[in-house]
Amino acid sequence: MLQEFLRNTKYSKTKAELAYEMICEAKKANIPFTHIVMDGFYGSNLWLLTLVEMEILINVADVVSDTRVYCEPPVYQIPTRKGTRERIPVHTQVVNTPFIRVDSIAKRIDKWR
Repeated sequence: MLQEFLRNTKYSKTKAELAYEMICEAKKANIPFTHIVMDGFYGSNLWLLTLVEMEILINVADVVSDTRVYCEPPVYQIPTRKGTRERIPVHTQVVNTPFIRVDSIAKRIDKWR
């Protein structure tokens, strides 16, 4: 449905959309490659990173130092309501593991550069 909408609608594609199309075209043309390397602009695009990961492609992306990461797959859940007077929770939260900032991981690794 989305692809049909995009075909029938004239709009300018984003750089991330163009990059993903290039990756898909390279795979379709059987161009041999083993890795995808992205700079910080593409590395901060969660949409693109998710699609590349779903394609089971190895990728290396430059990310901003305050990016939050999880060491194990996060489990999302809407929290339970604690009382009768507060609003009903509607936003999901990660319940099984805390996030870690990328820069704190880099500080803990010896000779990472």
